[in-house]
Amino acid sequence: MTSTSKRINRHFAILLVLSALVFTANIGGYSIYVLDEAKNSECAREMLESGNLIVPTFNYELRTDKPPLHYYFMMLGYKIFGVNEFAPRFFSTICGILTVLATYFFTRKYLCEDVAFYSALTLLSSLQLIIQFHLAVPDPYLIFFITLALHSFFAGYSSGKVKYYYLFYTSLALATLAKGPVALALPGLIILFFIIFKKDFTWKKIMSFRPFSGALLYLLIALPWYVAVTIATNWAWTEGFFLKHNISRFSAEMEGHGGPFFMPFVFVITGLLPFSQYIFQALGRAWNKRKSNDLILFSLIVLSIFVVFFGISRTKLPSYPAPCFPFAAILIGYFMHKLEVSGHIRKKLSIISLIFYTLITIAIPVAIYIALQHESYFAHLTHLSFYFLALPIGAVIACIFAYQRKIRTMFFVFSASFIITSLLFSYVVFPQVDEVNPVRLALPKIDVERPIVHYRNMNAAFPFYLKKPIPKLKTEEEVTKFIQQEGKVYVISTVDHKEELEKMGDFKLIHQHRDLFEPTTTIILERM
Repeated sequence: MTSTSKRINRHFAILLVLSALVFTANIGGYSIYVLDEAKNSECAREMLESGNLIVPTFNYELRTDKPPLHYYFMMLGYKIFGVNEFAPRFFSTICGILTVLATYFFTRKYLCEDVAFYSALTLLSSLQLIIQFHLAVPDPYLIFFITLALHSFFAGYSSGKVKYYYLFYTSLALATLAKGPVALALPGLIILFFIIFKKDFTWKKIMSFRPFSGALLYLLIALPWYVAVTIATNWAWTEGFFLKHNISRFSAEMEGHGGPFFMPFVFVITGLLPFSQYIFQALGRAWNKRKSNDLILFSLIVLSIFVVFFGISRTKLPSYPAPCFPFAAILIGYFMHKLEVSGHIRKKLSIISLIFYTLITIAIPVAIYIALQHESYFAHLTHLSFYFLALPIGAVIACIFAYQRKIRTMFFVFSASFIITSLLFSYVVFPQVDEVNPVRLALPKIDVERPIVHYRNMNAAFPFYLKKPIPKLKTEEEVTKFIQQEGKVYVISTVDHKEELEKMGDFKLIHQHRDLFEPTTTIILERM
């Protein structure tokens, strides 16, 4: 075995072990609680319980938020591991591992070994992606299949081999089953701009992509479920999904998730720390090399399309531009390799980046300490802020290695500080925060054999843990009628409705607690 082969095998082994270690870290060790995660996990559980693979439901009512691909994987997780916190998250972690490895092999093929390793390391060190690939949500599946689709298209374009185009269409179809039409629209725009910039926008080139047979393959995979759910729900799911969760989210700010045009780029920068401190230098180098390197041009276009598209969108979430992270990581990895080879870490811009990054890492534990101290429910957890000290310590050590021009070691220190922090977060910090989530605290106070309803609003995690319908009551008349019929009941709601509920009957407050990560406070009233 040659030294190059040994180096490749070593890099692959490092990435495989680290990605498995990081993305699977304690995924069964804390509650299904975050809003989207709770709704998706419960939806998959209900579909498994009913045996209905077509119609998604949450709290046993139609859920129009997302297509079904992630529900299917979560159901498979339940089948293998049982209904618990680990099962719906398991295949999200698999998507994370595959995304890192796919980025490594793809970049190695079209650039070089070091750029590939740095690009994969950039993804592995991203706290946003680490958290994303821990959650039972559709985004991990979208990220992986969009990444695989774009890799396949580029491989087909570079080699002319038809098999890559068919893998591209297959991946697009699966991405569409994960998140909807955005999985088709954005890759379509990326490819259009790529062939325009390459001056390849010709009928002959477009036909070489096998668009007709590819479209047929795409439709055969993606279309049947959309047709089936439309028929089964008499268009209710289709209208809700396309009109509310696609057109409305793009044209209007929803759920308070708005922001300025440049916000998606901010999400990219914060999401790819620590290495995104070099994002502007990386973009500058990529722009200079765009004409001589097709993959650099392609990666620039991927990043630009995602940032601009979601910049125009009125609703903006940190997860929206995440599918472009693997290609942003390639640009950063390309620059990092150049920085290592040239050793120009003492240039003014690089020094400014290091100083700015160090100041940010110092601010993070301080900000977390202040935030925990500010919330009465978390005041006893202020010690958790010290678990984030690995970030500023790593930054200072990295600066020392930068001064010594040990660039490769500096990169490894950056990565190690974020990976250590992510492991501490998964195994120590978040489990302690989870101990004070209102659902975990409330469940022991509820007799699940008695009738349980919710008034107006409810924390989405309750259905997952109670595993039965929790009817929604919207008016005083509905509450009064239900009490007359059932007598002894529990009513779940929020503190905003506490006074009006207490006026409706002889209720006793048995639980009140601020929701984690939300501006609401959960209450539970009992009527004996």
